[in-house]
Amino acid sequence: MKNFFKPITLKWWQVGVVKVALISFGILVGIVWSSFFEAWIPTLLALLIVSWAYLVAIWFRNWKD
Repeated sequence: MKNFFKPITLKWWQVGVVKVALISFGILVGIVWSSFFEAWIPTLLALLIVSWAYLVAIWFRNWKD
């Protein structure tokens, strides 16, 4: 069986394509299942803030070096 979780290197424009795909998917899910996610808005918002803070901390740590 193949290992799908190997490290790969992407170019900047390939990362952009991945981001556009994920944003499009998120918008689609939000449109189709908006009533399901209404109860989860505070949890998802907290998850967004924590993950964003983590990414910013990593970015500043790497930027400082």
